[in-house]
Amino acid sequence: MTIKNSFEKIFRKIGIILVISVLSFILIELISKIFMHYVNLEIKKEYLEHPVISKYPNGKDYLNDVYNYKWDRKFYPYYAFKEKEFKSKTININHLGIRQTIGNCQNKKSVKINIYGGSTVLGVGVADDQTIPSHLAKILNQTLKKKNADEIKKCYLVKNEGGGFWVSSQDFIRFQNSINKIDNEIDYAIFYQGINDIIAVKKGGKPGDMDPLYSYYLSFLNNNKLSVAKFLVNNSNTFSAISNLLFKIKKKSDKQNVVIINKIRNNSYISSAISEIYINNILNNSLICNRKQIKCIFILQPYPLLTKKKLSKNEKKIFNSSKSENSLTMHDSNIKLSEKVYEKIINDKRVLKLNNFYDFTEIFDLDTQELFVDTAHLLDLGNKIAANKIFNIIKKP
Repeated sequence: MTIKNSFEKIFRKIGIILVISVLSFILIELISKIFMHYVNLEIKKEYLEHPVISKYPNGKDYLNDVYNYKWDRKFYPYYAFKEKEFKSKTININHLGIRQTIGNCQNKKSVKINIYGGSTVLGVGVADDQTIPSHLAKILNQTLKKKNADEIKKCYLVKNEGGGFWVSSQDFIRFQNSINKIDNEIDYAIFYQGINDIIAVKKGGKPGDMDPLYSYYLSFLNNNKLSVAKFLVNNSNTFSAISNLLFKIKKKSDKQNVVIINKIRNNSYISSAISEIYINNILNNSLICNRKQIKCIFILQPYPLLTKKKLSKNEKKIFNSSKSENSLTMHDSNIKLSEKVYEKIINDKRVLKLNNFYDFTEIFDLDTQELFVDTAHLLDLGNKIAANKIFNIIKKP
């Protein structure tokens, strides 16, 4: 056998292996695509049949928009992630990750109000015109219609600086970036926070850290080096299918991990660490506001999970679903940890000295109407109640 014949056989084998590999990959991709099609149908069904949102005006349009958007995020320097640009009937977010505020008035005398916070401020659960910033803009500017012409010129421009999964440390960085821009004057900075500092720890993060999953995943995607792994993350149905299965396995193991959950519940260090970081962010923001002559308002947001209000039939259904998803032990631990953190914040001597800190944790307790999308987010009416409370603070002499 000549050397030439040997090389031909080797190359023939390599060629056959490559062809088989490519065909196998294509077959696996097709199978994964079919699998993800049925997974997405199941997800879409869950989205479109939300027991509360689906029955409200624009509810089905909103759910359809959420299904298409999925609150997708991209990497941003300094604060890790922010919402991607999106345009639809009920959700409109610009290239900077800022959601549209309805009811604004803009002129040379506009009073500029920035509202910082997590997904509740962003408006998860409601359309553009039903977010807290939109309700606040409408309330503020509608009151001016009864005033004289000079006062009407001084209207209000409210900016939605909310970010899904954002913790108070990310808001602190975002606030600093906002005021350092020459063309970005701010008259009011409103911080509506609390829940995500707790949820980030519950998801496996350290106190003060941002959501661990998004932080790692989006930092990886921001890597400028092209790689097979990066290509698969963005384009492969197989990768999506495997990720979906791993997520379900992890979710199941999280339910069973009672020992760690109990440690979190019983560890006073964790609740102290979360509350301390939250308070320090408030105090640091307060110093910046005083130096820049910005009127700051700090709000400890209501946590539906801790509510004492009488729940509607649909709200009970959602809350019970949360219990079954997280297991009773995890659900109970969630409540215990959250109560400890909120209690430490409310009773802290430094916080009590602030004349611009407001505890909103009980604003819904006496209400009997349907207010909650889930154990963290608010319906249109809930956002409107919160916006009215903020309006009263702004208009307070």
